[in-house]
Amino acid sequence: MEFFRDIILTVDKRVFREHPAKRRSLIPYHFEEKHSCYKVRVTYEELEELEKALSDSRPTQGQSPQQYTVKVSAQVMDYIQQIWKEKLQKLQGISLKIEIYPDATHTSSALVMFRAQPGLSRPQCVRLDFVRQQFLTFYQRTASDLEVTSLRLGPHNLEDLKRKFPRLLFKPTSSKDTTVVGPFPYLNQLKRFLSPKSQSFRKHPETSVPAGSAASKPSPSQDESCPICMETIKDEDKQTLRCKHSFCKDCLKTAFVYKPICPICGQLYGVLRGTQPEGGTMTVFTSSSPLPGCERHGTIVIQYHIPSGTQKVGTHV
Repeated sequence: MEFFRDIILTVDKRVFREHPAKRRSLIPYHFEEKHSCYKVRVTYEELEELEKALSDSRPTQGQSPQQYTVKVSAQVMDYIQQIWKEKLQKLQGISLKIEIYPDATHTSSALVMFRAQPGLSRPQCVRLDFVRQQFLTFYQRTASDLEVTSLRLGPHNLEDLKRKFPRLLFKPTSSKDTTVVGPFPYLNQLKRFLSPKSQSFRKHPETSVPAGSAASKPSPSQDESCPICMETIKDEDKQTLRCKHSFCKDCLKTAFVYKPICPICGQLYGVLRGTQPEGGTMTVFTSSSPLPGCERHGTIVIQYHIPSGTQKVGTHV
């Protein structure tokens, strides 16, 4: 999962009027000149390099480090820290810090602090807000997919299961059951893997037949497995979505109960309901003020108001 794709950086032309030599910083990148600005296409790694090249080399004096704090679900954050550790480090970069603290007022919550290093220039402080917004998008997308369940792993080795199911977080408990956190399709795969029917099949595979016999000739359906249960899809039980991905009808029906999207590509098939706090509103109005590069047009402004609260993770038994 990638955090950023197709980042477009808007650079005001006034930057180059004051420092003409800095325009050379745009040469290595793909950019488009507009009336009052440049639109520069960069990757996430290139973003920080270009910001440094365009910013004033003198650090901001007498200014305390800028920071933001966001309250999130402790359970979701624990999953992100352990399963997406490398992604968090990539998001943080070199000049910023992402720190996680327990919430003293609510044990089920955690506080995520985004902190800029002292002496950062204004463009780098703007990047701090950009990283905060991208983290929230990633967090919400992760939280909406997570489910929690308790399973008895039986004779299976925990480390082997972690390697086989890297997107799942296993939490041993004092009882024989293990708490497992992860996206629904992967939890369903684990349940199928642990089921007695699946274990019996692995211990006693189907008896082979002589080559050339009718039973040995593969049919098209034998070569296609359901991405959810990992078993062969029977012709009469096959359902193909508009995105061309196929599943067992029962598996897809169960998956759609939790979220009406394709478990493979994420294409939406129905109404998607979130777990945001109730009472949110959205207002839309127009403004005569133009956006950079669109001086002949006004602006459509959309404002969202979401009451205080914490997005929660679903529970599946």
